[in-house]
Amino acid sequence: MKNSDEKKNVMGCMIRDKKFAFKRKKSFRNIGIFLIVAVLLTFSMPIYGEEARENTPKEEVVYVNMTADGTVKNMNVVNIFELAQETQVLDYGDYDSIKVLNSTKKAANKLGMVTLTAPKGRLYYEGSLKGKELPWIVKVRYSLDGKDTTPDKLVGKSGAMTITVNISKNEAVEGTFFEDYALQTNILLDTYKAKNIKADHMTVANVGAKKQLTYTALPGKGANFTVEADVDDFQMDGMTVNAVPLNLDIKVDDRELLDKIDELKGATGELSHGSAELSDGMKTFKTQGTDKIYTGVNRMEEALQQLDSHSKELSGGSEEFREALEEVNRRLEDFKGGTENLTGLKDGSKEIAQGIESLVNGMTQLEQGVNYQAYKNLLMERGLDLDELQRGNQVAASKVDELVASLNSLADQMEALGLKDKAAELRVQINGISELKTLAEGNNAGIKGTEIYLDGVNDKLKVLVGGGTQLQGSYKQFDEKISELVDSLSEISVKMSLLAQGINRLVLEYEKLDGGVEAYTDGVSKIAYNYGEMAAGVSDLNNSAQKLVEGSEALKEGNSKLDREADKMKTEAKNKIDNLMGNVNGSKKPVQSFVSSKNTNVNSLQFAMKTDSVEKPVEKKPEAKEKEKETFFKKLFKLFRD
Repeated sequence: MKNSDEKKNVMGCMIRDKKFAFKRKKSFRNIGIFLIVAVLLTFSMPIYGEEARENTPKEEVVYVNMTADGTVKNMNVVNIFELAQETQVLDYGDYDSIKVLNSTKKAANKLGMVTLTAPKGRLYYEGSLKGKELPWIVKVRYSLDGKDTTPDKLVGKSGAMTITVNISKNEAVEGTFFEDYALQTNILLDTYKAKNIKADHMTVANVGAKKQLTYTALPGKGANFTVEADVDDFQMDGMTVNAVPLNLDIKVDDRELLDKIDELKGATGELSHGSAELSDGMKTFKTQGTDKIYTGVNRMEEALQQLDSHSKELSGGSEEFREALEEVNRRLEDFKGGTENLTGLKDGSKEIAQGIESLVNGMTQLEQGVNYQAYKNLLMERGLDLDELQRGNQVAASKVDELVASLNSLADQMEALGLKDKAAELRVQINGISELKTLAEGNNAGIKGTEIYLDGVNDKLKVLVGGGTQLQGSYKQFDEKISELVDSLSEISVKMSLLAQGINRLVLEYEKLDGGVEAYTDGVSKIAYNYGEMAAGVSDLNNSAQKLVEGSEALKEGNSKLDREADKMKTEAKNKIDNLMGNVNGSKKPVQSFVSSKNTNVNSLQFAMKTDSVEKPVEKKPEAKEKEKETFFKKLFKLFRD
């Protein structure tokens, strides 16, 4: 009986223990469900009601994959955040999918918003854009032996190949990306497969056994260029197009040039005034000089014809002729000062040419000082050796690989011993350690990017120096024309001076002639007979004087026009310089987000576009199916399942 009671008590205790255990499991399950709901609410609540908030400050890098003819295949954006502390990141973008690249943190992507809680440091996440167009339309055409072809048909072919690239503005895209971003297009050609390469308006550099062809376009200009080569068994790497904001912050002191233009304006004013005086003097010379000479010669001819019978009339005509010569002499004396200011114009033009030369020399010095090697030397002076830093990053990456391999081996051993949970925790830590390698390699990539950027800037400065040199050559031709004009006017002045001297001497000698008229009365008949030829010569002189008057009037009008154009020259030169420097210095306005207009805190934006390679297809091996990863929520459910 006692044994039976004991059995009943034992059975009752077992039933109570099982009920208690069931209730405890149920309680744990309820607690687990409650915790899961709480975590879900924690992750989902910040997604709603965020429209009024500004996005977290970031950088955008847009990566675009294209077909070989420039058609966009897909577009991904890497968003980069520099977080001073653990932060609730908020970003806007219409993404098909997102992926955090350097953290195990999960991000929410709902209603055009991306949110996650990220630790202190640098955060990268990638988003796949949907339904987005580029600000540029890229078109790449290929031809072989003068006939258009497609990239797939060009693979492995030989002949005379031409690649034509055209990059223009996409009018369907809003914003000022086309106007604010410079383009750099790079094409790599294998020198074993491409010979006799021609690439006008492009820089050519050797990269191992390949030729790198680079075309740089200033903001708002687009690109249009052609590459020609003789190819054999042709293949080519993908073409890259990078778009970055151009902001060199170059200062140009144009005061000296503008001051020289002011001096030129003063000189053209004086030249215009002088040519007006010359024109007036020539009119006076014609009306008061050669006209009177012509009239006097005609009268003298009549007087000579009548001198035989009218000696007194001959004497009167001789006196009148002498007075006319004196009047001409006085007029020519007035003309001598009309070209004194021509030297000022010539000297002013020389000074402008020297100013342009100084400007070109300054730009050349700037081009020599802005490059990656100079940047490295400067950092070396400050105690930072970039080459040593890169080697250190490589060593660190190698050490991280070794450490990760050792820890993976340890995790395998722990799993073999049945410590699966501890092994899983160790593998999470291994993933965090692996990110150190990414950071080291990213640092080296940043250094390499700085090298490419500074050397690219140096190439743009070379283009600027070339433009200045062209300006210098063009103005040299202008200066030569001014010198020729001044020399021509000086020759006219010398000839007029000689004419004045001759007439002055003629006046002096004519007094003697006038006194001897009576003595030559007997020879008047012969003089009158031959005087017709002299009258014809004077007529020619008068006609020539008329042409000189017309020429001086044309010179007056030309110099007046030159003076008016000089008024515009300063404004036009200032506008040209401002436009040129505006393209180089770039826009000062805030960076506009490409992803969403709601992103108002964007520190930088750049585009990296690449076309498919023109190459023979490679057979792809079937990829091994990845083992499904155990998510945080699956782990949480598993914890409270039993």
